[in-house]
Amino acid sequence: MNFLHRSHCWKSTKMFTVPTEIDNVNTRQMLKLHSVLLDICILSLLSSNVQAVKSQNDHTFQIPNRNSVFQNQFLDPSDGSLFIGGLNYIYKLNSDLHLIQSAQTGPVDDSPECRPPRFSCAEPKTTTDNYNKVILVHQNSLITCGSIYQGTCRIRDPGSLNVTYGDSIREVVPNTPSGLAVAFIANGATDRVLYVASSYGDWLRNVPTVSTRLISRSPPDDKLFKVTSEDAELTIPETSLDGSPADQPFNISYIYGFTSGQFSYFVASQPKEFSTISRYTSKLVRLCHGDPDFKSYIELPLVCGGMTEDEDYNLIQSAHLASLSLDGDEELKDILVAPVPLLHLNHLSGTDNTEISWAGSRECSNNQFLFSFISQSSPADYCHTFETQRPLGGDNRATIISARPVYESTNYFTAVAAVQHFETPIIFTGGYSGNFKKLRLNGSSAEVYESLDLHETPVIRNGLLISEDREFIFITSEDQITKVPVEECHKFTTCEECHMAEDPYCGWCSLQTECTRRIDSQCQGSQNGTSLRWLSSEDDCLEITGVTPKFAPSRTTTNVTL
Repeated sequence: MNFLHRSHCWKSTKMFTVPTEIDNVNTRQMLKLHSVLLDICILSLLSSNVQAVKSQNDHTFQIPNRNSVFQNQFLDPSDGSLFIGGLNYIYKLNSDLHLIQSAQTGPVDDSPECRPPRFSCAEPKTTTDNYNKVILVHQNSLITCGSIYQGTCRIRDPGSLNVTYGDSIREVVPNTPSGLAVAFIANGATDRVLYVASSYGDWLRNVPTVSTRLISRSPPDDKLFKVTSEDAELTIPETSLDGSPADQPFNISYIYGFTSGQFSYFVASQPKEFSTISRYTSKLVRLCHGDPDFKSYIELPLVCGGMTEDEDYNLIQSAHLASLSLDGDEELKDILVAPVPLLHLNHLSGTDNTEISWAGSRECSNNQFLFSFISQSSPADYCHTFETQRPLGGDNRATIISARPVYESTNYFTAVAAVQHFETPIIFTGGYSGNFKKLRLNGSSAEVYESLDLHETPVIRNGLLISEDREFIFITSEDQITKVPVEECHKFTTCEECHMAEDPYCGWCSLQTECTRRIDSQCQGSQNGTSLRWLSSEDDCLEITGVTPKFAPSRTTTNVTL
């Protein structure tokens, strides 16, 4: 990947899970996330017995414009429509991946020296591609943001993509091809707002990297995508960077954003220091919904521990929030699942940097007394708003959110999703080589039970979406979208085949002699936990070795012993 520095050598990827009752999180839980999690790594470099096969799924959508690539996607829960943002185009597909409509968004005549279109600019312009940075649906509006015009956003009609309701007159997302942005809708201090986190771009220095923005379509239009309040943002300061920011090959990548309970979160990766050679670090950022001025901003390191000191699993590639049950706990909890690559560090040395130089114009307060005070005295929904202690963060041992990897692979993961199926948490992964894997999580380790080679192009970052009915996975690579069922139990014709698949969705229906789901519509009585009518892969196949009596009158009732 182009954001890895040459001094680092990628070896493999590991998966880890961070369990936390995020909907009930207090600052102590934010620091600890309920303790150290998973204890071991599962090596699958050579030992996996899962055979990769070519997918025969008919539900695919090839990119119509060969000069374009897919970059972002959004699944509309209201009707199952899939909105895809790509280079110079956006697309709307139905749930079967049939194209409903598309709209061209670029190239346009633009210049990095010009402000958005409402402002006049005499600078010479060139033909400029539009890289999609954000695409999402809110109520009856489709919000799209792209790299043109310094990274502006537009509201469109989701039923007619070429109909627009308003453009931003201010920069929101990166104006560079490689800059990343994360955006989602959540509660703000008084209304629903757009939470945005953005990498640095070749723009004016006052553009915030983390902000909340207005999304109401009511006039006046000049307030559209405006920062909700004067302090509802954190801005990159020139003084925090070693040299010109534009000269840095990599500054900050926002990977994922989500809301849970009364809080909103961002997952980010960055070099630990702004130097030629630097370790990488990943962080979890949290903001309180009721805080209009970002006084509650807190960030803490996310660490996936390796087996030795020279292993670093801290460069998160993707993330997914799911309600899962771990270690036999019947209660579902919000779990953050993320893949991270293994980087071999060339014994680099350097001092710790506890400033959030990529996010704020003030130093990050690493006040241990305050951390201790909050941890010991705060209620579950506590939202710290200390005026003199913001932004708040640190990277010492007391503040690290740590986890252990549950799976290791030579595949480079770029996307992840997860779902709970009865007692079993299931993880789906997409890779740089276009592969797709299904894993079952058993305690502190995960095992692959199915692997598909879908396409040769990489699955895009966060390119896995689970359908609302949890029956299908949408897999988005750079030039193709594939719809894959979560299970294909029907293709196993014997009890032995059904069990050897080790698919947690599948079991043998004894009365119907079929491999089915554990639902009564497919196997009557299967949801009765004490019944032998549905046998999971952990059960033995039934074999009738004898029948007594062997014969009986056809017109009478006779008890039969098997």
